[in-house]
Amino acid sequence: MSRTALGDFSQKLKQCQTCFKAEAPGSRLLSCSACKKVHYCDKECQKKDWGNHKTTCKKLVEAKDRMKSDAVVGSSETSATPSMPSGFMIEKHLKPWIQIHRSIMFFATVNALTLQRTPKKFETHTLSIDLTPAFTETKPPIDQAKAFHLKTVRVVELSNLADILWENAASKSPINVGDVIARMKLQSEAMKKRGGMGAGVVAVKCGTVAHCVPFAFPEPDLSSVPVNNQWMKHLREKIERGERL
Repeated sequence: MSRTALGDFSQKLKQCQTCFKAEAPGSRLLSCSACKKVHYCDKECQKKDWGNHKTTCKKLVEAKDRMKSDAVVGSSETSATPSMPSGFMIEKHLKPWIQIHRSIMFFATVNALTLQRTPKKFETHTLSIDLTPAFTETKPPIDQAKAFHLKTVRVVELSNLADILWENAASKSPINVGDVIARMKLQSEAMKKRGGMGAGVVAVKCGTVAHCVPFAFPEPDLSSVPVNNQWMKHLREKIERGERL
């Protein structure tokens, strides 16, 4: 499989799940061989995280297999319709799309939550990004960066995240959102001990497929990030243009 082309800042935001070390130029983070969802510096970092990742990994693999099967037999909520590709196809294109647009989602989150002035707000709130596909089951996207359109984006409380993610697909959730938030808090405390602000998540959803995208804030504060009150407009524009930051 060809490697997804990322912008410079998105490359820096591609981080090890254990130590948050970014992927350096000329090197490559390792993906979990089973779920392909998380990245690690090396086998040592993966081993340290396996106790936390094991259960989620199994659920992700099962969900992927189920969506692939549904796409073939066409007998499930995750199968394709004229207006919505199958869950399997959405998942196939959503992962690289998230990697490409991590940077603009990062800046949108910082400004939406006003983390320059309220640095602890990511501990209680996040962004929920709802997408629509720009492709069909039989016509894949020409450019992965333009695979989805932004439908809605809103600031939500973390305590309501599970209901928001699975409001149209309650029976299809491969992830316990409570576990994701608990894990985020542990990672956040670890980051704070290293002198950073902590760690948070952004929710990304399309149809019956949803991801909780982790973000680390390794700096002690975000006062150096320019304030952008037009963050929602810029998020939509950059997604539509398929910009790689």
